[in-house]
Amino acid sequence: MSDPEKIEALLAAAQHLEEELQRFGRLVDTACRGQIGSQKDIERTAKAIQEATAVVSQIDARAQALTRSLQRAQMAQQGPIDRLRTRAELLRQRHEEHEALKARFAELTAEAASLAQITQPLAETSSIQLDVATPITTLKDRLKVARENARSLMQDAHSMRFEEVAKDVHRFEQMLGTLERKIVQTEESLTTARARVQS
Repeated sequence: MSDPEKIEALLAAAQHLEEELQRFGRLVDTACRGQIGSQKDIERTAKAIQEATAVVSQIDARAQALTRSLQRAQMAQQGPIDRLRTRAELLRQRHEEHEALKARFAELTAEAASLAQITQPLAETSSIQLDVATPITTLKDRLKVARENARSLMQDAHSMRFEEVAKDVHRFEQMLGTLERKIVQTEESLTTARARVQS
């Protein structure tokens, strides 16, 4: 029996039970109405009680049919409910994975901002100030680590099928490449300046 058929059977069973309950109520009203003061009243009341008593068994049968229909309907809904629970669990897991990727990305962008802030004054350093070799080496090391972390994050985002995050990280990694070129240019400029001073 398909799901729509089970629902239709449930509604029909409920309707039949409702009809029997209404019939029972009418018979009870008839049996309990008025005075019993004549043979006719006795016969009318006895008949109503007899019919009402007979309807009780019909009500029991209809109630049992409704119960069976409810059980079938509940069983029919269990599959979709299980699917929904599975989906909800997957949603929770995917949300946690996405938040973890975003947290890693936030750390990377903070490191890149720090590197850019340090790089800017170096580019403006006077050619006479030649004691910046160590800071530039440190910057290059930090930048190398940042790019490696970006590539790792991008790979993880791809493997987790968060392509939007992977694209954002890819663009960010390209920005790190631009920053790296600026650092190299700064280092080359300072090296040239140092050579001129020493010559």
